[in-house]
Amino acid sequence: MDEESRSLADGELPSEPPTPPIRIVLHDGQELVGRLLRRWQGNTTAWFYEVSVTLWADAQVGGRDLAEPADIIFSAPASHVRPIDGVSYDGVPIERDRQALKRARTGRQPPAPPLFPHRCRTRR
Repeated sequence: MDEESRSLADGELPSEPPTPPIRIVLHDGQELVGRLLRRWQGNTTAWFYEVSVTLWADAQVGGRDLAEPADIIFSAPASHVRPIDGVSYDGVPIERDRQALKRARTGRQPPAPPLFPHRCRTRR
């Protein structure tokens, strides 16, 4: 029996979805490595990737100002993320827009999330 199909015991928490590393291209061309949290479709059918990066933030600890790492979560357009070779993105949650799902029920095929659209483009 694989881990996915087994029942959880009382008090056992379900496993968290994977958060694999991914490259994020910022508006000025800089690249960061963050964690992919989920892929989601906007109401225009455009796809976005919710990512997390750890940056420095100020914090007060015991009345002292300190720098602490803090996770920043934001959504990047699909055209601004890049895969990391050898990393599996299986199991990352995908959320489709409700209107796109309704259109799919009428026979129109909703577009699939672009895994990494930059591989199809030669734009730089």
